[in-house]
Amino acid sequence: MLPSVARTFDVFARSSKKLTDSKIRTQSALSTAQSRSMPRSRSHLASHQTRSYALKAPPTVSALRPPVETTDHSPVEIRAKKAERALYIKWDDGKTMRYPAELLRVESPSAEVQGHGGPNEKRLVWGRKFVNIMGVEPQGNYAILIKFDDLHETGIYSWQYLRWLGENKMPIIRKYLMELKAAGKSRDPRRTSTSKSSLASAPTSK
Repeated sequence: MLPSVARTFDVFARSSKKLTDSKIRTQSALSTAQSRSMPRSRSHLASHQTRSYALKAPPTVSALRPPVETTDHSPVEIRAKKAERALYIKWDDGKTMRYPAELLRVESPSAEVQGHGGPNEKRLVWGRKFVNIMGVEPQGNYAILIKFDDLHETGIYSWQYLRWLGENKMPIIRKYLMELKAAGKSRDPRRTSTSKSSLASAPTSK
């Protein structure tokens, strides 16, 4: 059985933490090695060129933008599995890609999420850990419209965008988890305690 959406994202969350811990250890080791090998005389210190050993930052929003050109590939089969909260696409080159519903929702190509093309217009969507796909509708021979159970249904997913999303799923998910943490948000829906025995969901953004 394939992993659930929640398990998939939790695995990526743990991977991101390991990457951060590894970065800290690497920087510490390099700093120690640099201090031991650096010349001690003032003349040498003055002429010594300082190097930066910091690991590369995660990809920026622009670095993860889909390419402008159109993909040569198109789906031969599209299936939504509600039990797994996922969409499966089999492409004409034989590859089958799995798309968690949460990923498709938070990376919706709609203007509501992506804005209107500006570099800082993308909206951070949170609280969609349990979102599911209610339906998929074809849009000509170039895209599909996905309807989610949180009533979001304005995203038209082109073959180009879906292919890019499938090929870059792991870095996109890691980046999303880092953005959630930086913003103090969570994948879990926002809840407010109304009594000792019940929880009521507070309104969340669509």
